[in-house]
Amino acid sequence: MQFPGVPGLKSLDRLRRRRNQAEYPDPATYDPITLDEAEDAIGVARTAIDTARALTDRPELGLFR
Repeated sequence: MQFPGVPGLKSLDRLRRRRNQAEYPDPATYDPITLDEAEDAIGVARTAIDTARALTDRPELGLFR
């Protein structure tokens, strides 16, 4: 997991793995993405963006902002 303790970013690995499965499907185990799955991914992405914005606004980042 890429961001284990950060709410809003912990689902990114799941999205990355699922996107990889969709782009490079294995014909023996092909599993098309459903509408529910796509809608959930959009929600996860929105949350990740909000979390990333909150993290980059933190003063601890100093000159790295």
